[in-house]
Amino acid sequence: MLRRPSSIALRLAVLGLTAAVPALGLTATPAFAAASIADDTAFDALLARYERLVSAITAGGGLFEQDRPVVRSVLREIEGFLADNPGDPRALAMDLQLSLWLDEDPDRIAARYAELVAARPADAALALAALRWQSAEGRLEDEQLDAAWAELAARFPESPEIALEHVRRLKDEVRYEAMLEVLDGIDLAAAEQPELLVLKAEALFAEHRFDEALATLDDLGELGAMQFRLRTRSDELRDWIGQASEGWRLEQEKRAAEASADDLPRAAIETDRGTVVVELFENDAPNTVANFISLAEQGFYDGTGFHRFLADFMVQGGDANSRPGAEGTPGTGNPGYRIPDEHGEGFTPRHHFNDSLAMANTGAPDSGGSQFYLNHKPTPWLDGRHTVFGRVIDGRDVARSLRADDRILSVRVLRKRDRAYEPQTIAIAPPAGVPAPAPATEGEG
Repeated sequence: MLRRPSSIALRLAVLGLTAAVPALGLTATPAFAAASIADDTAFDALLARYERLVSAITAGGGLFEQDRPVVRSVLREIEGFLADNPGDPRALAMDLQLSLWLDEDPDRIAARYAELVAARPADAALALAALRWQSAEGRLEDEQLDAAWAELAARFPESPEIALEHVRRLKDEVRYEAMLEVLDGIDLAAAEQPELLVLKAEALFAEHRFDEALATLDDLGELGAMQFRLRTRSDELRDWIGQASEGWRLEQEKRAAEASADDLPRAAIETDRGTVVVELFENDAPNTVANFISLAEQGFYDGTGFHRFLADFMVQGGDANSRPGAEGTPGTGNPGYRIPDEHGEGFTPRHHFNDSLAMANTGAPDSGGSQFYLNHKPTPWLDGRHTVFGRVIDGRDVARSLRADDRILSVRVLRKRDRAYEPQTIAIAPPAGVPAPAPATEGEG
């Protein structure tokens, strides 16, 4: 199997480990200049063989299966050299590079990273590369990984690269408050990293802090032609803020009136990550709420899963096809009928904000059924296209932790109004060539 040097080897090219390994683009450092080698002749011979190997692999376009025995042979030579010269950083760097190429012994790679990081405690790039590898290999549990990133950021507070990767990771995990905690401790102007400002504005937007988000974008100043993607993100965010701000004012008025009445239905979505409590907007989407409550009370959602997760957007579930053993494709199922939309012309629909509960559909009118999604942030581009019928009032952390393949254990109705919750439905036409079922006669199920 081919492993391209550009995807693996060049991770070490910026680490500045030692001038003695020029094939990796490494440069001399005072710490390594003082390293004493018992046998310079032995090292020179080892280095020469290493350089020939790297040149051959690079010229060949990557590491092929037939190259592996040679790489292993050079690794054995490096091991022998390190036995006589323990801790020599040049040999450790070569060992790590070849081990990464082979990608056969994670424990060996972890040990070499640890030794190099110990030898270079002030090397931010090396520490970052080591943590990236640990994260990619899944060697740390979530809490351990959080602690490792926090420790790395604390050790190198002046490193915009570490801050940037740390905050990007938190965004992918839908942890906006944690993003802001990290960014509030950084002098973003001094960091000379405009993406950090955009990330801060995005986190503020996700938390409905629209004025602060705009002010943060204003701090960006002019973005150059080479920063086209960043400028596009900034302009798009400004548009979203403009669309969401007025809707948020109206939403707050609605929520205040609902809190005063305190009679909207509520349900608890029990998941394998915890419980999410939602309040249902019966005043604005009565049929959609009736459908959700009806399905919940029938046990329809029990055992279904979340089949779709898009970081920094939403998580979607509620499809019978997501149950273990179901024959249909998750995301294509329905409860056997459709329900009418309660958005668009003739309605005053609720807007999409963080924690909104809304109906999924196919994009066609009146195509919702049982599938719903939970928003991570405001999504004004979905307003008028999907029926928003509730919001999370407890368990936000659980809602934001949900991922594809997480399971809904049950949906329990906690309270509802004194009425029958029987939704208006739309029959689904059978496929062409399949006869419609005969009408049920009295006494048939």
